Amino acid sequence: MKRLFFLLLGLPVLLFSFQNQNLKALVETGYNSEISSSIIDSSHLDLFRFRLKYTDELSDYFSLFIQGEYATFHETNLFPYIATDNGSFHLKDALFKLKYRGFSCNVGRFIPKFDYFLSKSILELPSIHYPVVNENFLNDRIDGVEFDYKISLPYNKVLVSLSVGHKYYYYLYRMASLTDGIGRFAKMGIFAGLNDTLTADTLLRQSFGNYLYGGYLNLNFGPISVTGELGKKITNNSPDQLYYLINGRGEFMRVWLNLLLDKYDTEREISASVDLWIVENRFDINTRYEINLNNRENKFYILFKGII
Repeated sequence: MKRLFFLLLGLPVLLFSFQNQNLKALVETGYNSEISSSIIDSSHLDLFRFRLKYTDELSDYFSLFIQGEYATFHETNLFPYIATDNGSFHLKDALFKLKYRGFSCNVGRFIPKFDYFLSKSILELPSIHYPVVNENFLNDRIDGVEFDYKISLPYNKVLVSLSVGHKYYYYLYRMASLTDGIGRFAKMGIFAGLNDTLTADTLLRQSFGNYLYGGYLNLNFGPISVTGELGKKITNNSPDQLYYLINGRGEFMRVWLNLLLDKYDTEREISASVDLWIVENRFDINTRYEINLNNRENKFYILFKGII
């Protein structure tokens, strides 16, 4: 509690302390509760996330991006990391970027471009977590390489992306996606990915893997955005699993509203959130409510975000 008090006291100073345009920070602190049968089972105030990121343009064609994070969310740690009693600090991203005309290449650790939500900033996610389908396939970084090629047409912007890399050294991912931005009002995409499980000793590929493919459509009507995604996961040891998600978002001045309905196999979740920007795109108060429709588990958050 004392740590949270000093954090809130120093938050305004922290928000405006960094003047270097290459260095940015994100702070999330707030209140979290888990509710069942109208009884609060557990609740606490805490520092949820503290993130620092550094970018540098090395030349006209090369750039560097590094990002580290301390978080209290119970996520699998990325190596290397430093564990504490309440959370862990780990290296989120570390990559070199090469850009030449419409071609780009990322080498290192990064979130690959795949479906609509992967590669999005955590500030744009509809809930604290990625949608259920990403949690079951890939909800984090890979160590590898990614190739992108942009094609600009009169009313379309097409991006082709190919990624290959490891996650925690035990999972090998190969992914491909194609997105098409149609004017200012629509964006659509198709994607496919393969996740193979490797042995810890020999890192030889096993005879089973997870295949995921699908597509999405995003429509924008002024401040309103609607996204629908549909796909299927195929494994060797279980029946095919159909998933879908519907996401609605409204951005009205300093208030952002978001609603997500997410179904993957037998898992179903619905979440709603409201963002109030005290300082637009810099300081945000966010409330989120998530309901797992399978076990009726409810979670409520109030987060204070500071972005530089």
